Amino acid sequence: LIGVASKIAATATTPRDYSEMIYYLDKALASSAIVPEHRAYAQKLKGWSHNRLGEQFASQGKEAAALTQFETAVELNFKHWKALHNRGVSYAMNNRLAEAAQDFSATIRLHPEYANAWFNRAEVFMRQGKTELAIENYSQAIALDNEDAGFYAGRGKAYRLQGKFTLAEADLDRAIDLDGRLTKAYLQRGELCLARGEYESAASDYRTAVRNDSRS
Repeated sequence: LIGVASKIAATATTPRDYSEMIYYLDKALASSAIVPEHRAYAQKLKGWSHNRLGEQFASQGKEAAALTQFETAVELNFKHWKALHNRGVSYAMNNRLAEAAQDFSATIRLHPEYANAWFNRAEVFMRQGKTELAIENYSQAIALDNEDAGFYAGRGKAYRLQGKFTLAEADLDRAIDLDGRLTKAYLQRGELCLARGEYESAASDYRTAVRNDSRS
């Protein structure tokens, strides 16, 4: 049964594939004949399957179903850093910020090179009003990946809120250089120009943001 699930894993891409894996692994884990090392492997593979199924649900906008899968994945393998990160994202989307921060912190302990975990923890800190901690985490994300426009836009906003306009401008300019269609970068730079009394520049950035995303 575990072998069948492993073969499915090699080519699995759909919710049906992952659900089929879970079915076989549940049957294997229910067997009294399973040896300890096989049980441990089956649990990890089942956790992987639940995480992948959760990612599928999340891509379809089924957030509640996705969170259930991520929670199960972590229960099966608490060292599965990707599942922890995904659960953190789901918690953040449900405004469960303390739990989200804990999951991102756990992800960072397990996989400190994962830039998105630092970025997402920074985003949570911003929502909690912990601007200085947010800047530290944005900076670490940028140190790991200096080509992500969103990282600079996030830190630029944090600097703007602190009144550090020169630093904010440098980050927002860099974000726009990396991605000329990043609406939030233009919006933040517009806010920065507004705070400086540079109304024409602010209006120009707001107009560009509207052109990039007319539903913003």
